[in-house]
Amino acid sequence: AALGALPDGEAGATGFLDDDGVGGAPVRIEVRLAKRGETLTVDLSGSAGQVAGGVNVPWASTLASVAYLVRAVTDPTIPANDGTLGPVSIVCPEGSVLNPRPPAAVSVRHITLQRLADTMVRASASLWTEIVVAGHFVGFFSLMAEGPSPRTGRLTVLQDVVGGGTGAHGPRRYADGRRAPGGDGLDAVDTHLSNVGLL
Repeated sequence: AALGALPDGEAGATGFLDDDGVGGAPVRIEVRLAKRGETLTVDLSGSAGQVAGGVNVPWASTLASVAYLVRAVTDPTIPANDGTLGPVSIVCPEGSVLNPRPPAAVSVRHITLQRLADTMVRASASLWTEIVVAGHFVGFFSLMAEGPSPRTGRLTVLQDVVGGGTGAHGPRRYADGRRAPGGDGLDAVDTHLSNVGLL
């Protein structure tokens, strides 16, 4: 029903990773959205094939990204369950960076998921102009600090991921009539799927 309340149409967006993590060419992430009635098709078939580096995304994580999109464009309070993807068709051939064949390297998939989510959000903003969101930081870097443990006194290392933040957004009206005000994005958080913050 929440999808049905959005206008029908088609839109797309393309994003890239700098490389595959082992010196390969830029990795293309292409998203095409087609919304008809209460159904949504998410076509990822224009994305790169699987790569040698660890940025390939297991299929379960790609599904989670699409579920994230559906909740983001409809209502984030909708429970996250299998029904979220019931009205959604996903086109993504096996052997893609977003649906790799084993034994593909997947250890650094987080950055690819962030790029996929950001590209899907950009496509949705073109399709549904009332959903206005500025670009998000898509990066992955780590902070490491060494010092004595306050409990044991032994040398220890703290490692944490740090994000750049989310884009500003315009006001929203949900299918049930509720309104959400616009506002600035969040600072110093890992964006989209994880929302990691260093406090």
